Amino acid sequence: MSINNLDNLLKYEISEKNIVKTLTNEEIKNIDKKHQYSLLFFFKREIILIIDKIINFFLNGNFTMIKSRSLEGVKKKYDAAAGTYIKDFLTMDRTSIVELSDNRVVEIKGDIKDFHSECLSKIIIETNSKKILDVGAGEFTQFYLVKKKLIDKNYILLRDAGLDLSFKRLYSGKNFLNQNNIKVDYILEADASNIPISDNSFDLIYTCHCLEQVPYLFQKSVQEMVRVSSKYVVLIEPSYELSSKTTRKRIYLKNYVKITDKILSKIQGVSNILRKKLSIREYANGAEMVIIEKDKTLDNSTNNIKLISPKSKDLLIYNEEEKTFETKDKKEKFLIDNGIIRFL
Repeated sequence: MSINNLDNLLKYEISEKNIVKTLTNEEIKNIDKKHQYSLLFFFKREIILIIDKIINFFLNGNFTMIKSRSLEGVKKKYDAAAGTYIKDFLTMDRTSIVELSDNRVVEIKGDIKDFHSECLSKIIIETNSKKILDVGAGEFTQFYLVKKKLIDKNYILLRDAGLDLSFKRLYSGKNFLNQNNIKVDYILEADASNIPISDNSFDLIYTCHCLEQVPYLFQKSVQEMVRVSSKYVVLIEPSYELSSKTTRKRIYLKNYVKITDKILSKIQGVSNILRKKLSIREYANGAEMVIIEKDKTLDNSTNNIKLISPKSKDLLIYNEEEKTFETKDKKEKFLIDNGIIRFL
């Protein structure tokens, strides 16, 4: 996929009737002020990051003193927030502050999920991807829009799946999809850095504002997605290098991942990586798109989707009587709870 072709796939226009107003310089400054931090905060954060780096040198990158960025901290936060994303998604009068390709900062009706889903649906069709996995599916609002657009374009998927840390969010999302007659084949409560799915199971895997939450697991998670994909991995994540000063400050304040060429170059088994600043992005959380193409010299023929143990990596067999997936020796069992396969 060339950069020129990617430009065409990412074309999107927000109708002027959906623009509530263009923000004044004063209003933009007020947003910027919310993301300022003191010199004391900077020194404290740098000390913590240095300590984290030293400890992770010995612990293979799984430790952070910033508890809100730990896997357990993120799971706890999203469990507590379960249902709120759907509520916001269904709120008719919601608005968002975004930056357009002409550098205007505007308030729009709704949010930019429609833009993200339009881009993702075009890429899925362009790459002829028939099996897709949404990593960080949450309450399935993004997945819902992607599926709707594919259906509207008469594009038929063979299989699809959603994975997330939070069972409560997945449960809310499953009910939301059922209410809107959108099906999903597999729902997994699992860790993106240890995906319980066999190699080359999905043509295309995507994230949308997911990996920002776990900077210490970014590289490991992307590597896992490359393993499980047969063609492409597509990331839509906040961009430290390609976005506004305000976004960079927010990423630093939140300790989100800083995506760089250096980090991406460490991902193995890929033939090409494209990075693109999105033409429409949240003003204070501007995202880029990263498209990772799997190495074509490898045997990447898409396999049947098989679940594996996140511990032993052994294949799992469905036990219909107990409603579990289990290893052949029955030493590891994973419960199916309300249609959600629980690996955590």
